[in-house]
Amino acid sequence: SYSERAFARDLKVSPGYISLLFRGHRSLSPAKGIEIAQRLGWPEEKTNYFVSLIQKHGLESVHLGSKKQSQSVNPYKFSELEMDRFR
Repeated sequence: SYSERAFARDLKVSPGYISLLFRGHRSLSPAKGIEIAQRLGWPEEKTNYFVSLIQKHGLESVHLGSKKQSQSVNPYKFSELEMDRFR
């Protein structure tokens, strides 16, 4: 199992911040998006795409699998995982 707490630790952010992001109660700035993408080891092109989603749609649409995102071109095939499958 990979918990939100472990994910937060690996990204070097607080567990509360991750929890608020996942629940849509906190926004993700482009600068923080870059930091997170770098900590995930994403290449520059994928990082730029992620940051463009943040800038274009705000956090609500960056939630993976949202309707707005699914209508746009997504070369990285981000998708939403159900909690059972995530666990």
